[in-house]
Amino acid sequence: MEVISHYQEQFAAVSQHDSPSIKAYRQRAWEKFAALSFPTLKMEDWKYTSTAALQKLPFSVNSSLASKTSKESVLSRLLIAQATHKIVLIDGQLSQENSSLDKLPKGVMVKDWAAMTQNEREQLQQQLAPLHHTDGLSALNGALVNQGMTLEVKEGCEVNEPVLLVHLVTEPMNAHFAVQQIKVGQGAKLTVVEQFISLTEEPYLNSTVQSYLIEDKASLNYIKVQQEGKEGFHLSYTDIKQQKESYFHGSYFALSGQWARNTISTVLTGAGAHATLNGMYHITQKSLQDFHTLIHHQVADCSSSELFKGVLDGAGRAVFNGRILVDQDAQHTQSEQANHNLILSDQAGVDTKPQLEIFADDVKCAHGTTIGQINEEQWFYLCSRGINKDLAKKMLIEGFVVEVAHQINDAELRLLIENLLRENMNV
Repeated sequence: MEVISHYQEQFAAVSQHDSPSIKAYRQRAWEKFAALSFPTLKMEDWKYTSTAALQKLPFSVNSSLASKTSKESVLSRLLIAQATHKIVLIDGQLSQENSSLDKLPKGVMVKDWAAMTQNEREQLQQQLAPLHHTDGLSALNGALVNQGMTLEVKEGCEVNEPVLLVHLVTEPMNAHFAVQQIKVGQGAKLTVVEQFISLTEEPYLNSTVQSYLIEDKASLNYIKVQQEGKEGFHLSYTDIKQQKESYFHGSYFALSGQWARNTISTVLTGAGAHATLNGMYHITQKSLQDFHTLIHHQVADCSSSELFKGVLDGAGRAVFNGRILVDQDAQHTQSEQANHNLILSDQAGVDTKPQLEIFADDVKCAHGTTIGQINEEQWFYLCSRGINKDLAKKMLIEGFVVEVAHQINDAELRLLIENLLRENMNV
């Protein structure tokens, strides 16, 4: 396949300056990719998501050339332009001019790929090794990775204001293979808002492999906003480990882009841990958004909740595959899962598969899914009260989508995301 030969050339180029151990790591990942290649519709986890478009685009691994993007151009696109703590990566490179790290507490350490020693890169790659062998595309990330960052919050440190983490793409036909690690130490607290934006409407690829560790009694509030370019491709693998009495609240908003897949797994390994996975996807034209999630209860006395909503228009497609796994030892688990989809076009479609796998006998678990159009009775009721037909429709759509934003803990961030959703949905 021509595109595989292209990536083999990229692999040779990106690995030529590596240490022997990193080169060996890349080689193992490349061999995994060569064996598995691109996922196909014959694979259960990919039966509704075609990678054919990816196979036609020979993306080039992003160079280390500094971007000439102006500071004003960057600021105008930031979700929180006045954020106290900002980490801005432009084409994978940390932009000192647009970032603001000097006011972070002393217990917080941020390091980007370029600033890491060979030994630090080796350690990071070894920790991410299981993720880099999930499937062919995750292996390709392991073989070609040349950017990324780590964010660590030390024990007991509380970061009171959100950290804005921005990935800005400026050049078309580039591939950004990144790794990322966030560690929240025992009793520490952190809020991260991660934003993906683009200055180009031509094709490019963002591929990220991420690992989050939340230690005993630690808290991580996380918001991800995908505002990719019209022809942008987005691929993400996220592995979350939660220890005793830890708290994770993740909110995922996929609002644009040509093709995207998020694979999110959180494993509750300590008693008293709680995980929330919420998300909202907006599909237009012929775009696709795919969410594969796993919440794995390994021990007793943990809880979780999951709510994903989708609005589909045009000829867009969505895939939701949510799995909750409760091990035999995970007694007293409480878990809820729901996926609701609003279809606004006859050409739009969604494949949804909520799953509960329970091996314990003393649990409270529930799941469900709905697919439907605008509720005619509610629409008629609003119109009968003198509300314009189009305005009534917008009100119903707004009420449907903002529920996910309502669950964000921080009041300012909640309002910010609500307004973003209204703007995105034109309601």
